[in-house]
Amino acid sequence: RIRENLDKVYKDLTNAGGDTVPQVDESALVDLPESVIEDIKVRGCFVTTRKRGERLSEGVLTPEPPLLEYRLGGDKMIKVPGWVRESSCEVMFEKDNEEASLPNLILDSILKCPIDTRKALAENIVLVGGTVMAPGFKARLMEELKAHLRSPVYENRLAITAVKFHSPPAKDNCTCWLGGAIFGATDMIQMRGLTRDNYLSLQTVPDWSNLATNILSLTRLSIS
Repeated sequence: RIRENLDKVYKDLTNAGGDTVPQVDESALVDLPESVIEDIKVRGCFVTTRKRGERLSEGVLTPEPPLLEYRLGGDKMIKVPGWVRESSCEVMFEKDNEEASLPNLILDSILKCPIDTRKALAENIVLVGGTVMAPGFKARLMEELKAHLRSPVYENRLAITAVKFHSPPAKDNCTCWLGGAIFGATDMIQMRGLTRDNYLSLQTVPDWSNLATNILSLTRLSIS
């Protein structure tokens, strides 16, 4: 989304004779490496409020946040407009062709679980990864989830009144690694571990969320 928006900015300014993107030609924008796009996202992009997001989808861009001056090296610089910084994360909350967004995916996943587990799941959500560290992300996601729960789509199907996010004991982008390290240090690795020889023999990765797979693992462990 950032690349698309920057490309749009360049084309609009070229047609208008503007200079907001100085000393950078169109090919430079198209060829920006993913590492630069990621750095622009981390340094300058943020998640806006739900109300502002609705206004952005309608094309209302005022008041616009300050622009970001990002140097590519030497005298080359990109001036990232405020609307690009604010709107690039909206892709997570926009519905796709299947009428699904990030909040929809979370609630739909809870709906697929047994009814007696849904309340506990909604109150024990763990957000991991670098994207969730974007300024405003957690507040916006909470806002979206609560709004969706009040909508006709979920109100009568998902009797949940509270949604809670855990605060992991590590940075959000390291939480999965921490969980894996703790898990790997326990005896459970004997049941859940998959050696290279076993994989080559089975030609599949066991689905440990499946009861049949767990029973098979326990059987093998007791035999060994």
